[in-house]
Amino acid sequence: MFGAAAAGILLALPAVARDDDDQKNVEHVLLISVDGMHQSDLAWYVQTHPKSTLAKLVAHGVDYSNASTPFPSDSFPGLIGQVTGGNPATAGIYYDDTWNHAVFPPGTTNCVGPAPGGEVAYTEAADKNLGALDAGQGIVPAPDNPDPWEDILQMTSNPVKVINPANLPVDPETCEPIYPNKYLQVNTIFEVAHRHHLLTAWSDKHPAYLALSGSSGEGVDDCFLPRSTVARTRPLRLR
Repeated sequence: MFGAAAAGILLALPAVARDDDDQKNVEHVLLISVDGMHQSDLAWYVQTHPKSTLAKLVAHGVDYSNASTPFPSDSFPGLIGQVTGGNPATAGIYYDDTWNHAVFPPGTTNCVGPAPGGEVAYTEAADKNLGALDAGQGIVPAPDNPDPWEDILQMTSNPVKVINPANLPVDPETCEPIYPNKYLQVNTIFEVAHRHHLLTAWSDKHPAYLALSGSSGEGVDDCFLPRSTVARTRPLRLR
């Protein structure tokens, strides 16, 4: 459990639960990241709701309280800290909406001269369609289906397909759009697991969480990243 504004629970789920060996036979690891939850919040909830799902997960997993996410610790930089172990200066991601002096603005096709700087918005602003639940994939809910979430389960597991490259910052060296995973400067736990032929999956609130796949773009085998409605913020300026 991470005691900061974006908190997570890392659970090692043993294949065979034995008192003397229950942490040596791990088949599955589950990471739950909750915005705004602190270690004290989890401790209180588990104490007051001992039969809750969270209480059961903590009882069967690993409750590690001596850690904190970086500051500012909103969902994107907080989660990046959890899955990389790096601080923003190392990982390269300070926030999900920043100004970077070393890139060309989104939409640039002619990278001549020094980079003037540009906004790096790895939010829903990178989606092909900001107003669509599927981020622009084009999934049309069936007329007789009252629950659109049943249709959205058909969303692509490759976030690249629903990210608009024209909305991404441009690399001054290649003059190509910088996808979220390429902006990240370190590897992730998902890449490590993938390289060891383990199956990985992640679900989050918009396609920019492609960043969790790391620079290889292959860290997360199965992504489910539908768009959610979130408040727009001003970009954090990097000096």
